[in-house]
Amino acid sequence: MELLGVIFYFVIITGFGIAITGKLNLPSSQEIPAALILGSVILGVLLFFLCILQKINSTSITVVLVLSILLTIFHLKPLYYSFKAFFRELNTYIFSGKRYKYFYVLIIILLIVWYISLTWTPPRAADAMRYHLAQLKDIMQNGGLVFRPYYCYNFPMYFTTLFLPVYYLFGGIGVKFAHCFYFFSSVAIAVSLSSKMRIKNPILLISFFFLIPISFHEAHQVYNDWVLIFYMLAGMFFLVDRLKPNESFPVRIYLAFLSLGFALGVKYHAV
Repeated sequence: MELLGVIFYFVIITGFGIAITGKLNLPSSQEIPAALILGSVILGVLLFFLCILQKINSTSITVVLVLSILLTIFHLKPLYYSFKAFFRELNTYIFSGKRYKYFYVLIIILLIVWYISLTWTPPRAADAMRYHLAQLKDIMQNGGLVFRPYYCYNFPMYFTTLFLPVYYLFGGIGVKFAHCFYFFSSVAIAVSLSSKMRIKNPILLISFFFLIPISFHEAHQVYNDWVLIFYMLAGMFFLVDRLKPNESFPVRIYLAFLSLGFALGVKYHAV
């Protein structure tokens, strides 16, 4: 249930943003990263202000979720085609000309299953219990932010506020899955970024991501490191594109700044 719930919430975040990206004249393969950035910023900041105003309760969370779901439903078709375009481009870049394509696909699937299996365990990491989950629990119990002279309230909150609905519905394991899916998203955006930079052997890049010990240690805990990495990579993703001739509104630059700004709100002392 937690796994499906988090997948659905990521779709909602992206659906929230796709309502805007369709008007930005972006290439179809760039709409999903842009939508995830815009959806994160809008929902994260909205929930942040609800926290400040002490309006976090079952009613406000339900209203935010229902409105987001309705907006996503109205944009299901462009959302589907944008997902299709993004992953088609990844598939072409990763597997084009590979002799053992299905073997590589099987290995990647097994690695994903391994990560998900690790994530299904209860949260036990010290940092998770000390401030990440403690902060979420305190916000839910008090209906918003009550600033206290504790370490956890000196910590950036955009990841916390963005995934308040996930914590409300699925608890700590739901937040673990959210962080794990940011790891998967970071891999996808890094591979897409490497295709723009014409880096060869993306399979090697994916292997490094999945098999470096710190990666799988961090990915299945309630941390925010992979959240930070994703938004930094997404910012770079839009910065590496050259401006087109006579482009009067470089929307990709603004998307990059939004993503990097959100990264600051996730973990400013690590950017």
